[in-house]
Amino acid sequence: MDTARPIQARGDMEFARDGTEKLTPTYIKTLPIRTPWADGPVYVTQCPIQPGATYTYRFTIEDQEGTLRWHAHSKWLRATVYGTLVILPKLRSPYPFPKPRHEVPIILGEWWDRDIISVIRQALFTGAAPNVSDAYTINGQPGDLYRCSSKGTFKVSVNSGDTILLRVINAAFNQQLFFTIANHQLTVVEADAIYHKPFATRVIMLGPGQTTDVLLTANQQPTRYYMTVRAYASARSAPFDNTTMSYAKIVGNHVNFIL
Repeated sequence: MDTARPIQARGDMEFARDGTEKLTPTYIKTLPIRTPWADGPVYVTQCPIQPGATYTYRFTIEDQEGTLRWHAHSKWLRATVYGTLVILPKLRSPYPFPKPRHEVPIILGEWWDRDIISVIRQALFTGAAPNVSDAYTINGQPGDLYRCSSKGTFKVSVNSGDTILLRVINAAFNQQLFFTIANHQLTVVEADAIYHKPFATRVIMLGPGQTTDVLLTANQQPTRYYMTVRAYASARSAPFDNTTMSYAKIVGNHVNFIL
């Protein structure tokens, strides 16, 4: 699972990746200028980056600001090879909303107990849809409802009363996901690198590949608040009720958001 440090850029962006699989990354919903070949599926717009090799992408993005994502565009490697792409405002240009104290990427993903390539091979062999994932994840961890979740969870501390910006990304294959934080409101300020009029909500839903930036204010009493992700499943005959959790722990004058 690739949930590494986000790529941040203003204008020209350069990104090099050194990997162990043949792949090319694609930058979802970006509008690169005059470099269409630098974003697309393997063997269609370019040859794959060979294992252990390095390839540098350089392209210009204009009139887009906010959160997007990139993922591998080869086979089903995009199931676990992905990350955050943050397009920052131009230098000395402020956000169109109050500046947050911190910015935290939240990547919602999936996890299969089997090798992901064998999952798609089975689907192609049988002609059926690929098996659904065995768990959903928040920043690579399925949460404390699963015994396999890591004990060393990610966390960020915020002073009581401060506001942070959560850059939420749905990296799931083909699943709409709900995201919420107990007893907190989320102020939506941007979606898919487009700012819009802020509005408050308790729950956001993201389609596959969608990104949403929300402001979260640490204004609750010291205790633990769960962050929860759950799938939208409308088929009664084939329910998928899996839920993943992280939690926010408020201690004294600090809020420790632990994923």
